[in-house]
Amino acid sequence: MSSPRSRRARLLISIAVVTIAAGAAAAVVTGIRSGSDDGDATKEMALTTTPVERRDLAEYLEISGTLDYATAATLTAGSSGVLGYLAAEGAIVERGEPLYGVLHSPTPAQVADAQHRLEAAQNGLLDADGRLSEALAGRSEADIASARATLAEVTQRRDELLAPAGAADLATAEAAVLAARQTLADVQNPTEAALADARSRLAQAQQNHTDLLAGAARADIDEARATTDTAAEALADLLAGPSQTDIDTAEAAVLAARQALEDLQNPTEAALADARSRLAQAQQNHADLLAGPSQTDIDTAEAAVLVAAERLADLQNPTAAALADARNRLARAELDLADLLAGPSQTDVDAAEAAVLVAAERLEEFVEISEELRPAALAERSRAAGVLASVHQQLRTQDAARSELAGAEAAVLEAALAEDEQELVAARQRLVEAQQALAALQGEDPSPNLQAAQQRFQAAELYLASIPEPDAADYADARAQLARTTDSLRDVLAGPSQSDIDTAEASVLAAEQALTDLQNPTEATLADAHSRLAQAQQNHADLLTGPSQADIDTAEASVATAFQRFSDLLAGAATAEIDAAEAAVLAAEQALTDLQNPTEATLADAHSRLAQAQQNHADLLTGPSQADIDTAEAAVLAAEQALTDLQNPTEATLADAHSRLAQAQQNHADLLTGPSQADIDTAEASVLAAEQSLSDLVAPLSPQELAALEQAVTSAQAALDRALRDVADLADGYQTKVVMYGDATAYRTMSLGDEGPDVRQLEENLAALGFGEAAGFSVDGSFDEATEAAVRAWQGSLGTYVDGEVGTADVLFVSGQVQVGSWQPGIEAGQDIAAGVPLAGLTVIEAPIDGVMATSQRVIAQLPLAARDLLEEGDTVNVELPDNSDIAGTVALINPAPLTDAQGEGFVEVTITLAEAAPVVWIGASVDVEIVETLVRDVLVVPATALLALVEGGYAVEVLQPDGTTVLVGVETGLFADGDVEVRATGLREGAPVVVPR
Repeated sequence: MSSPRSRRARLLISIAVVTIAAGAAAAVVTGIRSGSDDGDATKEMALTTTPVERRDLAEYLEISGTLDYATAATLTAGSSGVLGYLAAEGAIVERGEPLYGVLHSPTPAQVADAQHRLEAAQNGLLDADGRLSEALAGRSEADIASARATLAEVTQRRDELLAPAGAADLATAEAAVLAARQTLADVQNPTEAALADARSRLAQAQQNHTDLLAGAARADIDEARATTDTAAEALADLLAGPSQTDIDTAEAAVLAARQALEDLQNPTEAALADARSRLAQAQQNHADLLAGPSQTDIDTAEAAVLVAAERLADLQNPTAAALADARNRLARAELDLADLLAGPSQTDVDAAEAAVLVAAERLEEFVEISEELRPAALAERSRAAGVLASVHQQLRTQDAARSELAGAEAAVLEAALAEDEQELVAARQRLVEAQQALAALQGEDPSPNLQAAQQRFQAAELYLASIPEPDAADYADARAQLARTTDSLRDVLAGPSQSDIDTAEASVLAAEQALTDLQNPTEATLADAHSRLAQAQQNHADLLTGPSQADIDTAEASVATAFQRFSDLLAGAATAEIDAAEAAVLAAEQALTDLQNPTEATLADAHSRLAQAQQNHADLLTGPSQADIDTAEAAVLAAEQALTDLQNPTEATLADAHSRLAQAQQNHADLLTGPSQADIDTAEASVLAAEQSLSDLVAPLSPQELAALEQAVTSAQAALDRALRDVADLADGYQTKVVMYGDATAYRTMSLGDEGPDVRQLEENLAALGFGEAAGFSVDGSFDEATEAAVRAWQGSLGTYVDGEVGTADVLFVSGQVQVGSWQPGIEAGQDIAAGVPLAGLTVIEAPIDGVMATSQRVIAQLPLAARDLLEEGDTVNVELPDNSDIAGTVALINPAPLTDAQGEGFVEVTITLAEAAPVVWIGASVDVEIVETLVRDVLVVPATALLALVEGGYAVEVLQPDGTTVLVGVETGLFADGDVEVRATGLREGAPVVVPR
């Protein structure tokens, strides 16, 4: 295809020729028509012709563009050290080839860090082992018993608190109040009965004193003797052994316990039927109770009665407090309305804007880490790994050259000993070539420096590790916080809505009406209040006829218990139940054993009971002690004092009676009001906490919990293994950065047990490089033992660390071949570099398109806005290079955002992919893109220079006849394009030869 410049030149020449030829054509036409002899001379001249073509003819719009590559990146050092190998500038690096190599040595800080991580891993393993051991050991019986006691105690307190005051409780409290009032009245004015009772108590105390002095009665002595005989008989029974009846009873208990254990393990049909029956009955009872009102309904009804009564009282005679409250409500409503109408204050606006700024700054910190620091650190580590790989490659090449030299020397020696001249000549030639090859490798500039390459990569690794990984949850929270503060600021700036203002105005009107109703209630309002009170009282009475909350709770508990028993029977006995049944069997068997063979403790208890009974008997026989006599005398004095207090009560007695009355009244009031919500919540919380504590102690360790604890131990062991490997790896070493193909980014150190798309990508590259032949190796995205073996073989071939792990400092995943740009100033073999330092630019020259590798070259062109409708994504265009060669292109993307050039003309940016790669010399150069502007299909086409202007107007072409003569054929012209012209004429056929100027 000819270039646009040559096309423009031909078009201009054609126009000039058409113009110049007009006169000549007129002369020719005139000559033919006049029959001049000059026609013979013309026919004798040699003519140049071209055939008429039938084809499509297009007119092209040319726009300028720039040729470059779609993907470029900066290669950074992955570790610190001394640079060894560097790929040549402009070199094309393919899969498995190194970009650079680094020789590095561990720093004191790295050694200290590795030791610290080793200690942390050891402590983590000890902690995980300890938690697993504690979980397997279980809880002690003492802890479980204590938890059960605590649960019973807090449950009883909760039930007592929630239980509504019944009629008996209220009656008891009212009786206590009446009794306290009577006591106070008796203190103030003792009745004859009270005086008589006091005198009776005094007489009884005096009689007790007299009885003590007189000694024990015969009946008391007989009772003590009987107790002694009973204790002696119990001791004798223990010493004599159990009777046959006792043994039979104990054996029956053992059999019953065993039967209970069997029933737990294999419930009978009868037991299941009984459980179903109990469940159905409990559910029916619960449904019957639920048909009545709940305690909440009753409380609500009582509250409604109180509210209705209070409202009626306020309407009939409003208090000053009610009026003041109504006025305050009106004032607050008016103030709220005024605040809404005034809009937000500057303080509110400033606070909202400050909150937005704080949220934006927090989000910006995450963006900086995610979009700037970590990518740069990853790129630097990649460059350092490439240098290290290059050094390793050079060193391996030198080792191979030395091996070849040694082989050549051995061949010379063997040929000399064999006295074979021909072999000796060949061996000497081989020796010379080997020496030259080794000399060339050793004289390489720069020479490989493994230590420097390793140090550089190590520095890049440390820098990347120092950059924190942003937490996804914190990042999402920062974005949400910014959105919330932005919405708040928008609401503050927008001011109150009309709905808010209407609501505030309605509040003002309602407050005014409430104040008016308090000051001047209408008859209708009073009647309504009377009606509401009567209705509330009726509702309360109706509710009280239903079941209490305690009955409903009991029914619900019965349903739950019956359902649980039924579920337990269907599911079989739990391990805890079976354990309990087995414990009961063991206990029954132990009881039987104790009967047959009483223990020392049982005998000791019987001896103790006998001794106590004998002591009581002896005490009765010896008479009362002085302490008993003193106690009796004190009782007499107390009774005398009580009689005196009744006859002449003291101030303290009166105060005590008043206090008892107040306490009884308070108790009665507490019963009527019931417990507060805070008390109920506290009691419920205590029960839940106790139930959870008991459940935690009793519940066996679940398989999931056990697996989690075991996994924690496994993870801790793996962390310890990694730490040990890291410590072992702290030695001088060589590391290379190798190119591998793939779209996933290397973001971690891949090792045994890891899974993911990056692992699958690594396995694909290992297989492509020939390291996937190990037994069991497969590309499945799982880093297993076979993958580790393949990695070790690959590392051994590179001459780098052989640890079976692949990190970001080892590989650079790119879509295809990369071209190395210029190395940064100072980046050369033998130089110390730090991790994260930029090394060179990389350009991806190939990328997969529909699964096939193709050039990543592209053209970025500027399409004028006036011609925007000429192109759509997917259209085919022609790209003309500076050397006038053409390459087909496809429109891949049209940026919808219009831009403006230096002259102020609008355009859109168009991205064009190429069907084949252009010479790299033209990368960055300006190219022309040809776009079809006008297209006519299947028309007759002749060169524009073949047109002849007629004297009478219009155009004709001169057609050569078979006999060598020519005739003029008049034509209508259409589209002029690229030096050709569309013609239409009767009698003009495709292939007809037309005359064109020489």
